[in-house]
Amino acid sequence: MSRAIYTASSGMVLELKRQEAIARNLAAANFPGFKKEFIVSENFNKILGDKLNSNGMTGTGGGNVKIDFTQGPLQETDRRLDFAIQGKGFFEVTSKDNKTLYTRNGGFFIAKDGKLVTPEGYAVAGETGELRFESRDNVSQIQVTADGMVQVRQGKETDYKMKNLGKLKIVDIEDKDKLVRVTANYFAVSDDDKRLMTVCKNEDYQTINGYLEMSNSSPMMDMTAMIQSQREFEMGQKLIKMLDDRHQKELQKLT
Repeated sequence: MSRAIYTASSGMVLELKRQEAIARNLAAANFPGFKKEFIVSENFNKILGDKLNSNGMTGTGGGNVKIDFTQGPLQETDRRLDFAIQGKGFFEVTSKDNKTLYTRNGGFFIAKDGKLVTPEGYAVAGETGELRFESRDNVSQIQVTADGMVQVRQGKETDYKMKNLGKLKIVDIEDKDKLVRVTANYFAVSDDDKRLMTVCKNEDYQTINGYLEMSNSSPMMDMTAMIQSQREFEMGQKLIKMLDDRHQKELQKLT
């Protein structure tokens, strides 16, 4: 394979991966807490090392999928069980198969047994254990303080007190590359890296009641990027056809 065709084909592979990432961003654009993906390309020789380098082949790297963890916009919902994180951190939850996961989607519910759960029924972690409501709690009067303390009203309308249910476990990790996307809204780390997940300090974040953090992707920008990527792919196709036609003509001259 000629160097030029190899370079063009590797660029086309990169654009296909870019289009897949953009498609995932578009599909999850309305998911609260979703973090968009992007592609990082490297020099092909850097990726494949000296073996290909010795053959003189060059091109665009296969493209690594990265996740952009920047803050998404906050949207007011007026729903008492919607919590948004402003700043660092993730809500820690436990899946039904007892796996620890992390999310920025704070749209929670109350299960039949009183536990605070995600839409999938995953238990939301507090710093001292699960957060569970009692039958006498007025669940229409729930609030969360800036530092993540979930409070609920107990008692009658004229004679009540606010009970501290527990503090949300907001955790973070310095090296975000260790977070692996499990589904659109959930991340996990390996067992070895769990020790790197630390509880956030109060000054590093703020929890806001009645709001949700929305996706940090922009459908308009993603559509523009998709069109540009498709053009780049088509240019690669045309270049390969042109190079192949030229190669065939050169072979015909030799016969």
